[in-house]
Amino acid sequence: MRMLLNFFRLSQVALPFSRIYFHHRLLARKKGPFYQFWLKICGRIPALAEVEGPLRRRMWHYLFANSMTAFWFSVLRGRKLSQPEREAGWMLGIATPLADYLVDHDHLEFKEIKKMIDGDSNHPLANLVRALHVECRRLNLHPELFDRYLDKTQWAQSRSLAQNQTTSSSEILIRIMYDKGGFALLLYRTALLEKLTPAEEEAIFSLGGLMQFHNDIFDIYRDQSEGIHTLPGSLISHHELSKLYGEHREKTFSHIAALPFARDNKHRFFLLANLALETGQICLDMYATLDGNANAVFDPSQHSRSELVCDMDNLPNIARTVLRTLRQTYRL
Repeated sequence: MRMLLNFFRLSQVALPFSRIYFHHRLLARKKGPFYQFWLKICGRIPALAEVEGPLRRRMWHYLFANSMTAFWFSVLRGRKLSQPEREAGWMLGIATPLADYLVDHDHLEFKEIKKMIDGDSNHPLANLVRALHVECRRLNLHPELFDRYLDKTQWAQSRSLAQNQTTSSSEILIRIMYDKGGFALLLYRTALLEKLTPAEEEAIFSLGGLMQFHNDIFDIYRDQSEGIHTLPGSLISHHELSKLYGEHREKTFSHIAALPFARDNKHRFFLLANLALETGQICLDMYATLDGNANAVFDPSQHSRSELVCDMDNLPNIARTVLRTLRQTYRL
């Protein structure tokens, strides 16, 4: 009965969920609404059209990722997003990878990026950064709140450089992880029309930290090769890592459950969120099989890239994700 009810709730949001996915797939063929928006913004910021390679691919990926999180927020509220809300979110999605690049690749601190935004920098990407900031703020529905969370997101991103220090404790890594993901998701939330309440702010911060945990699980090879020290690569056991992931998921869901939204909307939201979060658990399970012992300390440096890549386009993994999502009990 529980699986049947979950299936019914999930089917109610399956069509718009699928539409976002297929719009993303059309990007590579230079078609669809995402690509039309990309062309529109390139017309306003010509330097953006010159961005190529991995950075452009990440910008296009974040168009999709931001659309998914915005869709979660709309499901929670039981309403469709307006076009201004969508475009404000898409603009943030385009800008995010450039901010990440400046910190992770160029190792810039918050004050240096702030100078680029203020037009007081000779960095080769300064003009592009400034133009993207102007466009993000122009499209955002809460410019002052946008400014606040942009500062906090950039501060957290710069602080994440501490992750290059292998001596960082698990507690420090968790704090960095939550600040980085939590403030970034709150920044994305500024694209929505409704004002942010303290309870929703706490819930979204927790969800953002959890999604950063999820991203770190999948990015473990890249982080390892770039010398970035994250929680999944902090030499703790598979069992402890899986336990932490489960505990943080429970904590986040309890925050969401307490929000004053309709019960059915929260149920649909949990199902959508779990479709993403279960992939993280499947990836953790795969890592554990590499060592054949859940109590073994997980050392990613002992494994190859092919061993650490978790293919979620694989049909058995997709089926496993859906089944686990449908079998879950959601406390509302």
